[in-house]
Amino acid sequence: MARLLVRSLIIAAVMAAAGLAWARSGSFMGARTGAPSESNCTACHSGTNNAGSGVLQLNMPAMYDPGDTLDLSVSLSNTGMVRWGFEITALDMAGDQPAGRFIISDPTHTQDQTEGGTGRQYVFQTDAGTYDGTANVSTGWSMRWEAPSAGTGTVTFYLAGLAANSGSGAGGDSAYTVTRDVPENTAVSVDEPDGGHRPATPTLTGNEPNPFNAGTRIRFELPRAGRVGLDIYNSRGALVRHMDLGSRSAGLHSVLWDGTGEARRSLPSGTYLYQLSTTAGSVTGKMVLLK
Repeated sequence: MARLLVRSLIIAAVMAAAGLAWARSGSFMGARTGAPSESNCTACHSGTNNAGSGVLQLNMPAMYDPGDTLDLSVSLSNTGMVRWGFEITALDMAGDQPAGRFIISDPTHTQDQTEGGTGRQYVFQTDAGTYDGTANVSTGWSMRWEAPSAGTGTVTFYLAGLAANSGSGAGGDSAYTVTRDVPENTAVSVDEPDGGHRPATPTLTGNEPNPFNAGTRIRFELPRAGRVGLDIYNSRGALVRHMDLGSRSAGLHSVLWDGTGEARRSLPSGTYLYQLSTTAGSVTGKMVLLK
């Protein structure tokens, strides 16, 4: 009986230490995002998920362009808490395959790990990223995400957050999860009817409408198949948006630009230059955005 009691105490101590590690350090405690086949932070911490008074947020654009790289940020607030943690992953529509690729842009506060069994990539806090002693509102975490190729469809982001108190155990903490569906922007690039003519070099056939407000469609023709990129510059020559259009066949194509920059924020009125870059050369056009 005494031996059984000692064993029970050891197991309890190990479980408490595991929960404490997630709340107090940058240790990866396994899949805890609430995604299919995953638990959440209550696997190690007491309480009910999403029952606290805090707010967990994922900040990112409402949709993604295939192959583009987006800025993401996570924030967590909870009155009375002083240590913070999070974990995020992205899966395809079926909910079982990784979608896109996270890029660590702030290695001081964030890190990543890919699980061998599922291939899922997780981003979570480092030791410094727990913001130990920061009361009520986490400083937040930022990262980048490289979107998958065209045809992937809607990507679901699964995010978990943990707001921990100043105690030494795993009790009294608050766990949260957020699920966010981000659809693919299927209007970003389309093939146009082919008239049969092939220019010797890439050709721009203008953008319509021009001037424009909500969006404009830029049309171009390629002499041969290859990868295509579109860069948009403001009147001072600063790059405001890069669009990777992937591989395109020879012929007529078009791409829709919605007047936003890299962070998907609306750009001010003015004259903008767009440069189409292909394996066969580059060509530049001009357009006017009016608000």
